[in-house]
Amino acid sequence: MFYLFLRTRLKLLFSDARFFVAIIFIPLVVSAMMGNALDRQEKSEMELVIVDYDQSEMSKNLIMALENKESIHIRQMNMKKAKRYVEDNQVEAAVIIPADYEAKLLSGDLQGILQIDIAFSADSRGFLSEMIAGEVFRQSGPIISQKAVSGVLMKDEIPVINSITSLIQEKYDEIYANDRVYVDYIVLPAKPPESGGLVNYPAAVASSLGLIVLFLLFGTLHGSSWLTRDKDLGVLKRFVTAGGVKLTWFLASWLSLFLVGTLLAIVLVLGSYFLTGFLPVEGIKSWLLILVYIACNCSVGLFLSTIFKRAEHLQAATPIIAIVSGFAGGCLWNQMGTIANLPIISLFTPQGWVLQALGALYAYPGTAVWLQSLVVLSGLSIILAVVAWVRLKKDRQYYS
Repeated sequence: MFYLFLRTRLKLLFSDARFFVAIIFIPLVVSAMMGNALDRQEKSEMELVIVDYDQSEMSKNLIMALENKESIHIRQMNMKKAKRYVEDNQVEAAVIIPADYEAKLLSGDLQGILQIDIAFSADSRGFLSEMIAGEVFRQSGPIISQKAVSGVLMKDEIPVINSITSLIQEKYDEIYANDRVYVDYIVLPAKPPESGGLVNYPAAVASSLGLIVLFLLFGTLHGSSWLTRDKDLGVLKRFVTAGGVKLTWFLASWLSLFLVGTLLAIVLVLGSYFLTGFLPVEGIKSWLLILVYIACNCSVGLFLSTIFKRAEHLQAATPIIAIVSGFAGGCLWNQMGTIANLPIISLFTPQGWVLQALGALYAYPGTAVWLQSLVVLSGLSIILAVVAWVRLKKDRQYYS
């Protein structure tokens, strides 16, 4: 009987096209969008694209100087492709070298000599601008020096002769060749946890983990409207005729939600891995937390099903419940900087407990803090399931 109930419930769930769209198609589409926009893992290099319209010796020297910079990766491409890369946040910035770059450099006119389009998500706006400006200044050094010396000589009514200009160029070339004029910076690696450094997820994981937890809740709640639908179809009324609500029916319905939630978790985690190259959930402990969280969501769904009178009402309320509780629980926050240290308000939700525990496992693998979340989520799951069952058995409104 239990197997029959379980098979029937799963068949009904997956025959509902809206349910399939809600728990699988929508999360995959959103994951693809977020992966495209937020797939900016912590890398050892910053990527720049360059569009060189000048193709002069000086523009090539500028590109070579940037290529020799530590932790900078340069790619040259056309304007259309460079613009798309910046708009999609796939690079830090695009440097556009205009066709009159060398001419303006030789004339000493540095106003608007380059165009730098920086990606919206770039973390290094000031640094990039100063570094590139420094290299342009290095190239324009002899011209600026010549103009400065010429200005002083002309002010004192001393004729400017070519030998002075040549001498300035010669001395500057000597300084330039010996790397006595340069733009320098230091790349500081992040400190490991044992050195007291801040532990963070890779950026792609930090951005997607909350979404996975949120959609697990959304998908489970959306499918839990089975109780109100069974009431509308007269299933519960027939149970009364047969002697009351069957525990096997209740458990089979709960288990069907759990299996669907587990499938959704696998789909979302694998989808995130293929999009970003990172597994947001890995290891037995992390998956155990996810499974207990799914079980808790199933019990929450059953409890809410005893409160709402019609399936349409619960389905309409599901997005509101998921978003409000998801925001409070930290699902819509970027987890960077808050790993294993979520605000207290998040611990009033199951999402907060699971995110807190997953963060603790990532930052401090040897800690037993995750067990606390495991106990809380398990206890909440059992309590809500029992309350839902008691309400079903005692409240006659479900059978009318």
